[in-house]
Amino acid sequence: MLNKKTVAMAMAVATIAPTVAPIVANAAENVTEIQVSSGETEKIAKINAELEKAKSIFFTNDRKTTNSQGEYTEVYAKYEKNDMGTNVNVPVYKIERTVEGSQEIIKVIDKGHREGYITTWNAETNRNDVVKVTYDHDEAGNDIKEKLVAKITITTKSTVNEYEIDAKELFKTNGKYNELGQRLVDYIKANIVNCKQETVVKGNTTGKKLTVIGQNGTFIVTVWGNPVVNTEDSTIGALAGLDRCETAVQVSQEGWKNGSDTVILAGWDGLADGLAVTPLASAIDAPILISTRTGLDANTKSEIDRLNASNVIIVGGEKTVTPEVEKQLKAMGLNVKRIAGEDRMRTSFAIAKELEEVLSAEGKEISEVFVAGGYNGESDALSISSNAGKLEQPILLVEKNHVADDVKEWINGKLPRVTVIGGDYAVESSVVTELEGATQKVVKRVGGKNAQETNAYVIDMYHDNSEGLLIAQDKNLVDALAAGPLAAKKDIPVVLATNNISNSQEKAILKNVVKNDGKSSYQIGHGVTRGVVRYIQELLTAKN
Repeated sequence: MLNKKTVAMAMAVATIAPTVAPIVANAAENVTEIQVSSGETEKIAKINAELEKAKSIFFTNDRKTTNSQGEYTEVYAKYEKNDMGTNVNVPVYKIERTVEGSQEIIKVIDKGHREGYITTWNAETNRNDVVKVTYDHDEAGNDIKEKLVAKITITTKSTVNEYEIDAKELFKTNGKYNELGQRLVDYIKANIVNCKQETVVKGNTTGKKLTVIGQNGTFIVTVWGNPVVNTEDSTIGALAGLDRCETAVQVSQEGWKNGSDTVILAGWDGLADGLAVTPLASAIDAPILISTRTGLDANTKSEIDRLNASNVIIVGGEKTVTPEVEKQLKAMGLNVKRIAGEDRMRTSFAIAKELEEVLSAEGKEISEVFVAGGYNGESDALSISSNAGKLEQPILLVEKNHVADDVKEWINGKLPRVTVIGGDYAVESSVVTELEGATQKVVKRVGGKNAQETNAYVIDMYHDNSEGLLIAQDKNLVDALAAGPLAAKKDIPVVLATNNISNSQEKAILKNVVKNDGKSSYQIGHGVTRGVVRYIQELLTAKN
């Protein structure tokens, strides 16, 4: 993030470049005062360069003195001891910098000097050379008092524009950006250098304050309230906040009304980690909350307090959930544990082994393993998350064409059923062969030609007689990151749809979802068109 004070100090030196050198050289009687704005970067740079030159001017005295033989001249350099006890040359000028409010004050102080010339014999040229010297005494031999010769004031002027806007003015009723909202997002993306996000409160209204450092300056936008999702046209409700953190909080409030001893915390960019942790979250009856890239959102902190949680399990490495977040959690008096691997595949394996310990303590065991693609199969992991959570059986993420040897050994040691979720687009047939070789069992695959078709097959295979459903985007899954444990808790499927549902999904819903009373069906997050939500509602209405 840009530091305005740094900009100010690095910015104010140009108009005075011609002035500084004469100040330092002549030590005029009157104090020269220079006023510079923080916006004048070239001037500030030149001032600082001249000040560095001033600091390199040292005393080189020849001083008259007397002894019993009379008056004579002693030629010497002036030294003083530094912090290490070493003699160093004494600079003529002392530079003092202080900050007063929005101003930086730079004072140039002459320690007391005058300049003169002496002649010295040069044996090589066989003549006298004229040498410039810097005295610390006057012609009578008296010390020269130090004095202020220049005062430079750099004033930081705030150029930050601040805006406040209601969320309803940026979003359509389906939660997508309207024209104004999209223009704002596009502008930020095109110009952003850095951005800080924080939660602010005004009365009973919560907002998101974005401080955007851009190529063309800094501005602050505070968005108050939440986007309004129109649910009046359907009995399907919405759990959707202003961002993924608030959406996760709303999901937690729906599924864990009476609190939870433990919370799972995933990172802002920890999608795969969050999807793989659903079975563990279900086994310990914990919601999934989300941290921002820089810390804990205020709403997330409040939700942890509401849940009356004592423990937090972080999933993902320090790049996903930073050590600063861990410090914040511990400062709240929470017990913190981190489960992480070198990448999403290794993290999912670490989660599976943690789940095994939890089940073992309850006299249970791993009896089935669900395998999904680590980089192209996130949607498939979300599709199976409800059933995997209900069964409390792990989701392992793997490379598209390979399974790590120790993962195969672990699976073989359990001798469970192995089911690959997703088609060849996410997990190649060579992986199925590897797994069959490791387990000496037939590996089942539940997958179609794309994520929506796989989603339909999962609903048809595992969710007959479901009394409700959750609807999430099929491409941008971040809002649905926390949905898995809620779906498992309610024993309902997650339907992946944004602008449409496929024929196979429509058939799966008609066949397997038997009831929708408005209390067990929700749109998770924003982005799913209201047309899709209404159509799914019509399917359920026609069925019932």
